[in-house]
Amino acid sequence: MAYQILPLVVFLISGVIVNTLWGTPSDGYPFQVGLMALAVAYFYRPILALEWSVDGLSILVGLVVGLLWLAPVWGGAVAGEPPTLFWLFTRLVGTILLVPLIEELFFRGYLLDKLDLGGWPMRVLAIAIPSLLFGLLHDRIIAGGLAGVAFALVKLRRDRICDPIQAHLVANAVVAAGAVWVGDYTLI
Repeated sequence: MAYQILPLVVFLISGVIVNTLWGTPSDGYPFQVGLMALAVAYFYRPILALEWSVDGLSILVGLVVGLLWLAPVWGGAVAGEPPTLFWLFTRLVGTILLVPLIEELFFRGYLLDKLDLGGWPMRVLAIAIPSLLFGLLHDRIIAGGLAGVAFALVKLRRDRICDPIQAHLVANAVVAAGAVWVGDYTLI
């Protein structure tokens, strides 16, 4: 159970540290990625032991979530000053690989499973509560909450945590690709 919870704790605490110590918090993101990577590396055995396989529906859901996430901001994207390659690399690693793994292990792997006690009322709550909390973790609460619902449904379809991780990874990759495409790095 610790592998589902502690990486999120590290992610959240490192975010507080970065927001406190860096004048421009995005400049501290490489530090945050380093701490998240250490947390994931510490739990590599249970993470590698998960049932990993490619799932077409998870990929499709991720594509749709990513495109819908970009849709409202696409026309207003503003190209900024290009970041350093190191910053861009760590941002992409964090956004595409670490964050989906860490968030899904907690929200869909731990929390959804703990709340899903059987019967449709509990199933609805098991989807709604983690999705609401997931939405609150993002700057766009409604879009984040709806993404959380999509990832929960992907998880429940086969009861495999790797499916929503895969969907989330694809969604974040789509958003990151869009950000790099238009040069608006605030999107990631």
